[in-house]
Amino acid sequence: MSRLRSGILTLVLFAVCPISLAADDAEKPPQPKPTAAASPTPLQVALRYAKQLKDGDPVDAVRRYWDLDRALEIAFGDSLDKVSAADREQMKRLLLEYVERVHTDPVLAARLSQATLEGFRAKVHDGPPKTATVNYYLVFKGERTLCTVLMRQSPNQQQQWRITDTGAMGQMVVATIRKEYGKQIDQMTPLEFMQDLVSRVRRS
Repeated sequence: MSRLRSGILTLVLFAVCPISLAADDAEKPPQPKPTAAASPTPLQVALRYAKQLKDGDPVDAVRRYWDLDRALEIAFGDSLDKVSAADREQMKRLLLEYVERVHTDPVLAARLSQATLEGFRAKVHDGPPKTATVNYYLVFKGERTLCTVLMRQSPNQQQQWRITDTGAMGQMVVATIRKEYGKQIDQMTPLEFMQDLVSRVRRS
């Protein structure tokens, strides 16, 4: 075959192939579109959160899974109505630092590194918005400590579960802040209280 005929044949093949492929594709039944992955359940969120704490990564765990806005609402209630948007943002940063410092306590970190986690169970409460309680046991040297994670489902379309409070043996972090602020509500604004709280934690 001459070079000219060979070149023409190659051009014809290249020209025909796309048409043939298109025709073949047209004959194939339409493929279903991939569906969006479902958001993790409360149980899955609690498992991931607890595992990150145990693996020594509490800061990322708190930033990834906590709903700080809701936690502030739980802690300060109607008192937040008098707080400016700028002060509220500062309170969120302070609350984040406080929760991170609680979770990075050396004693807690040492226990977690040697402990096992078991017995995870979740209960979802109807809303709106939906909330959930997840309980599990932290087992350290044969001693079982009941841990609790409280969550709510975000109101947006993603409907993700976010943590609003955590604790052990009924001693919850955000609920304790609410209780302590209630004793000083006439002496301190919510921002002043958070500033004082974090200042004390930094010195400890």
